[in-house]
Formats: sequence, C-alpha cells, structure tokens
Amino acid sequence: MAGWIAALTLTVGILLGAAWLRGMEYDESYTFFLSMGTARPVWPDGVFTVAAAWGRLAGQSSLIGIASDLRSTDVHPPIYFWISALWRAGMGTSLFATRALSVLCGVAALGLVGAIARRIHVPAIPAILLTLGCYGFVYTGAIARGFALAQLLTLAGLWVLLAARNRPGGMAGGALLGMACLTNYLAAFVGGSVLLWAVLRRRRMGIAATAGFAMLLPAVLWFFLVQRASRAGQFPPFELLPALARLGQYAAANIFGGLPLYAGTARTFVAGTLALSLASLAALAIHRWWHRPYGGLLGLCVLAPPLGLLGLGLVFDNTPIELRYLAF
Repeated sequence: MAGWIAALTLTVGILLGAAWLRGMEYDESYTFFLSMGTARPVWPDGVFTVAAAWGRLAGQSSLIGIASDLRSTDVHPPIYFWISALWRAGMGTSLFATRALSVLCGVAALGLVGAIARRIHVPAIPAILLTLGCYGFVYTGAIARGFALAQLLTLAGLWVLLAARNRPGGMAGGALLGMACLTNYLAAFVGGSVLLWAVLRRRRMGIAATAGFAMLLPAVLWFFLVQRASRAGQFPPFELLPALARLGQYAAANIFGGLPLYAGTARTFVAGTLALSLASLAALAIHRWWHRPYGGLLGLCVLAPPLGLLGLGLVFDNTPIELRYLAF
C-alpha cells in the first residue's frame, strides 16, 4: 500500500506541475469557448483589450447548447465538454483549474493501470511508474482536452471486463468503452480490440460487453456522421511510407518526448539511440508476453491505435497521425 501511495503522490505532483507550467494550446481555448457558449467567437478587426476578449466569452452554455455547437462546429463527441463545463462552474474558469480535471483523470487512470497489472499478474508499481514516465501520458494528463478522460474510461472498461463474473458486469465494461468513444472517437480502436479479445476468449462475457458498447453506439454515430467531413484539408494526403515514418516518430515521442529536437548536432545520434531503445523494448515485451494468457490482449491494444490511424488515412485519403492520437 505504501508503494501505491508514493507512486500516485508522485503522479499528482508531476501532472499538477505540468498543468501549471505548460503554455496554453490553441485546442484548449476551444474548451473555454464551448463551455462559455461561444464556440466560434467573432473577433473585431484591429486592436482590442483582454477585458473585451473575456467579455465576449462570458456566460455558461447548457449541455444541450454544447451538444448543438459540437455537431455544427467541431469533430469531437460531447462527454468531456459536458463534464468540463460542470467542472469549470464549480472549480473555477482559469486554465489551471480547467486542466485540473485532466489531472484528476490521469491520477485515476494510473490507479487503474496498477489494478489491471495486478489482475494480469504484472508488478503494479513498476507498471505505474513506467506509464508515468511516458511523455504522452503526462502530456494528455495536463491539458484541457478529453484525452485523459477517454483513457480513464477505456482503462475502466478493461478492468471491469477482466474482473466481471457475469453478464451484467460484461455489459457495464462494454458501456464504459462506449462512453470512452463518446469522449474521443479514437478510443474506439482500443475499445474494439478489448471487445474482440473478450468475444474470442470469454464468449458470453464478450457478447454482453459488445451489447453494452452497442447501447452507446447510436449516440456516437449521431455526432460522428454529421461531423465526419467538417475538417477537410486538416491533414496532408495519405502516403504510406511517410505515414509509417510519422507513426514511428510519434510512437517513440509518446515514450521519450521530443528529445532529439534539443540535441543540436547530436540529433541524429540521439534519435537513432532512442529508436534502437524502443525497438529493444518492443522485442523484449513480445518475447516475455508472447505465450502468456494476456499477451494477445496487450498486443491487440498496443497495435490498435497505429493500425486504426493508418486505416483512417486509407479510407479518407489523409494522414491523421499526431502524438496525442497515439497516446491511447
């Protein structure tokens, strides 16, 4: 228990520090705009004051208003934005206060990482610390966007399915995976992998989980189908070799961060060393887990995000590959 407390306390400190020190991102401002009821503010020409800008953002949107704005102005589902609006109403509207929701989700997610590790007979504390050491986890756990909440719901769904003893438990796990998709569409890749594993290894439980997931699917599609063509031109056209190179680059960055960018003349050497380290870690993981009971589950979950993004690129002829998309 002392090890868990120490690991999660360290998590709180690191995520709060990142949330406090990191500069604001463009996408985070949309969380502000949406919760204040001005999804796409029209700014005046010329110079205007900060007070005037905040005046245009004053107000509190309703849950229905947020859903309506999302369907007409964005490409994301609503759960994070609903919870964020309620959170900001109670906890404050500053950037740090808004980011604190992601921090809370990140801490809870790491608790679930430890619980899942124990369930599949992996040392929990090293699993928690390894995850905490990944740049992608800290990054998504410190910004005012829905990635941390989607990761939390995905992990919760997986843990429930691993622990479930009956069909209601399976349906609950599937419903949590569906809620993750209603938080971020990209959670469908890992969620689908978990459902596939459940159907293949625990047939009745997997069918129940799929039914629980299917209950949320109409809501997911109600948002996605109207949004799917709203960001034409956001990503470059799809080309296989550049897409594979980008996948490799961002997969490494999710673990190590952008270290080669700061290495100056040694950039190539640092990048090569990190790539070799990542390949060695992958080979070690495959060797250790290939014949273990949960090796297939973990393998599916690891491969799902990059393969899913490649599939999206092929279908829509673009390259939707970003670091945070691979953080799942």
